[in-house]
Amino acid sequence: MLRTSLVNFIAGIALLLIFPQWSEAQWVKNYLPYTNFLTISALTVNGNNIFVGTDYGVFHSSDSGMSWKMVFPLSNGIVSISQSSNSIFAGWYGGLFRSQNNGITWNAESLGLPEEVYVYSIASYKSNMLYAGTDLGMYLSTDTGVSWSIVNTGFPVYYDIYAIAVNSRNIYAGTWRGVYRSIDSGTGDVPELVEIY
Repeated sequence: MLRTSLVNFIAGIALLLIFPQWSEAQWVKNYLPYTNFLTISALTVNGNNIFVGTDYGVFHSSDSGMSWKMVFPLSNGIVSISQSSNSIFAGWYGGLFRSQNNGITWNAESLGLPEEVYVYSIASYKSNMLYAGTDLGMYLSTDTGVSWSIVNTGFPVYYDIYAIAVNSRNIYAGTWRGVYRSIDSGTGDVPELVEIY
């Protein structure tokens, strides 16, 4: 028993010497103002810039989380946030907001979205295409968020889209009934249900 423990200890030390990055991996809390009261629902990172969606609005850090500033107060809260090109998009219960100057000013970008739509998720696809997953299904913008149209073919009526992921060929939509995949940018092909085991 002692010999086995000693061998395991020596093996562990040897692995840490061979792969020192394993010993350095850790999580360090970056404190936001009002941290004890905030719920972080979304974040996006680009270089040293971090944008965080909370139940009080959007906070921004330009120094990798060392300091924070509230850049967009919103009492209803932000539930999704994403970056595309030079824009930051923040989704909430009521549509989308967009900043084109690193969070200094924000404008509503909800043309084509129903009033009081809940935007759970946002994902960029290629240079000017964006997807918004909502409580009323999937919406697509082909002009970097200026206008939106519904692309719900294949989903049940008013399907909640909680998460979106994209790669070079497919768009994936996470729903309460599973994951759907579209292989034509979501504009015409019927999404297929992807089984997850």
